[in-house]
Amino acid sequence: MIHQRMREKGFSHAELGRRLNLCTSATQKMPNDKVMSLARLKELSITLDFNFFTALAGLLDLEEPETEEHQQIRDLKMENRILTKLLKPNQ
Repeated sequence: MIHQRMREKGFSHAELGRRLNLCTSATQKMPNDKVMSLARLKELSITLDFNFFTALAGLLDLEEPETEEHQQIRDLKMENRILTKLLKPNQ
């Protein structure tokens, strides 16, 4: 993701390093690092004009926590099915 965005912005590792106050070798290692601080990711997002937080969140395979509204909708659907069955004439 970082390399792709660097190419899109026309940034070399040297240019990215200059903008982030890092040496070129640090920016070369950055895309392969397993760990990055949130502050660094924020700096990178600002510098490359790309929200890496949103992009990474989109890669997570997490279920959204169920809200009270979701539970109410589920309950209403069940009630609707029951009432529909009760009100239908016997076929």
